[in-house]
Formats: sequence, C-alpha cells, structure tokens
Amino acid sequence: MNLEEEPMSNDELKLAAELDKLTIDRSESAKPNDFRLIKVVGRGGYGKVILARKNVDNKIYALKVINKPRNESNLQAAIDEIKVFKHVNSPFICQMFDYFEANRKIYFVLEFLPGGDLFTLMAKKETFDEDETRFYLAQIVIGLEYLHNSDIIYRDLKAENVLIDKHGNLKLTDFGLAKFNFPIGSKTQTRCGTAECQAPEMIKGRPYGHEIDIWAIGILAVYMLTGAPPFTGETKKEVRLSIVKTKLTYPEGSSESCKEALCLTLKRIPEKRVTLSEFKKLDFFDSIDWTLMEMQKLKPPFPPEISDDEDVSQFDTYFTDMTPTVSPCKTVRKPTQKKDPFEGFDSNADSIGDAVNGKQ
Repeated sequence: MNLEEEPMSNDELKLAAELDKLTIDRSESAKPNDFRLIKVVGRGGYGKVILARKNVDNKIYALKVINKPRNESNLQAAIDEIKVFKHVNSPFICQMFDYFEANRKIYFVLEFLPGGDLFTLMAKKETFDEDETRFYLAQIVIGLEYLHNSDIIYRDLKAENVLIDKHGNLKLTDFGLAKFNFPIGSKTQTRCGTAECQAPEMIKGRPYGHEIDIWAIGILAVYMLTGAPPFTGETKKEVRLSIVKTKLTYPEGSSESCKEALCLTLKRIPEKRVTLSEFKKLDFFDSIDWTLMEMQKLKPPFPPEISDDEDVSQFDTYFTDMTPTVSPCKTVRKPTQKKDPFEGFDSNADSIGDAVNGKQ
C-alpha cells in the first residue's frame, strides 16, 4: 500500500482540522499499514468495508474506507458520521473504536459483526413469520429509540444497514446520512436515502423530522413479512409515485395486531404516525419482554453458524470474492435536494392503511 501523501487541498486541510477536534480515547491513531486486509464484506456508494486484522493486538475489525470528501456538504456528512459513531453507546448500534485519514481516504475502525446483514439473511430465508419479524423489529426499535433520544435522525434505515452479531442480535450501522444534534421536534428538508424507504413528506419536499424513521420501520416490516418492499416501480420516480399514491396490500395471513402495527407506522400524515414509545406498547409486541430484549437475553430466531473469527460465510459472495484492497473506492455520496416532481400533489387519505379500508 502506497503511503506517500499528495499535497492536500483546502477542503482536505479543513477536514484534517475538523478530525483533529473529534478525539477518541486512544494513545495514537492507527495507520493503514497497521492492518492486514482479509476479505471485502461490503461495498457501495460510500466506499467499501473490509475484514481486517490489526497487527498490534491481533484482533479482528471491520475497516470502512471512504474517499475524502471534496466539498462542504460531503465534508459535513463525514464529520457527522464520525460524531454519531463517537457519541453512541448501545448494544444495538455498531461500535467504532478508532478512525484515521491517509492517502485521501477516511478509515473507520469498527467492530466486525460476523452474522452478516439483515438483507442477506432475508435473501436466504425469503420471508420471516410474524414471530421472527417481531423479534427483529423490537431490536431495531431499541436501537432507533437510542438514536432519537441522542438527538440523531437516522434517515437510512434499511435491511442492508442492519448487521447481525455472532449470537444473532441486530445492530444498526452506516450513519453517512444521519443528522447529528437534531433534537426531536426539529425539521429539515434534504431528500436522501433509498427511494423505496423514503417517507411521503420527504418525497413531497416538505419539512420532516424523526417521523421518517418510523415510516422506514413500516417499510422494513413489510419487507420482512413478504420478501419485497410494499411500494415498487421501474424507476425511482415510479417508486416515489407509488409511495404517495398506491394502496398498501397487507401481507397475506397477517394478524390484526400486525395490520395495526403496519397501519400506524405508515400513516401518510407524519404527525399521526405512531411514536417509538407508542409502537412498543402495541398488541403486536405483547409477547415481548422489553427488559430482557434490551439486555439481549432472548434467543434470536437465526443464530449464525460461525467457525472462527475470519469466517465471512454469512456475507454475500459478491463482496467476499473481491480482492481486499482499499482502492479504488467510489466517491462518498451526500444527501442531495432536487426539484420535487410531486410538487402540488397531496393525498387525501390519512394513512395508507385507511386507503386500503376505503377511507378517503
């Protein structure tokens, strides 16, 4: 790995200064040569994630590597992601041990979660039953509740960003779109995230708050129960039109308590959407002991079979077959705000569930 640094641009000098302010308890920051790269376990618009072993302690980590941002918006997004990782401390959120910059890249030293991600697990199982869905939703809600109570809006809840530890418990990760120092009640208008998971208010260009994460819970719940998102289309525009117009079909065989949970998370009017604390009290979760769940004392539905600390069998072979190098890396993406194609559109139905039941 070439460690010779090229002269830094003004933006990179600013980034270096900002990173210096974000201290983590550590004696000395790591360097690329401190790690032996083993396997690629993820890749996307942000860069890639590589299973690596640190030479000094012989421990396994997940190295998330992104290109250094080249503009103000991307710079702030990178800084916010570091702040989120540094600030949070929950068993349901992936932990960051260190970060450093080298060769025009930012490295996040994260805990390695060998169970893969929820997206890959769902691809193997195709669908979950209500008990399995209930367990996973409960853990996701606990992690999301921690973020919201820490003045963080996630904005990127999806199966790919939910990791699985060696026991089968879930942890949220990837905070590249998260907004830090964002108390409950705050509003923003930036459109970002995966089209299938975007809430109606974001699509319409309206100010939105933490309620968009509640909407994403409903989308993910349907995905777990049916193996597909509830609103689809050939293009992103068609997907967004479907989100604001199409009636939701409840998963076949759903219990009444399940339908209620879906309906209350997928309210089109965000102010009428269920809160996380209310969501936990729904009949759908009557069988959940929240205290035991928070302590991770309940048995997960699908504990992964892990042979050793370098086992990547739970990850997609599309990634693990890649050569484990940090270059090339795609440029990190930033939230973008574009002209709203749905300007002027408004739905009459209070919720998608109401539309299904003929209420307009």
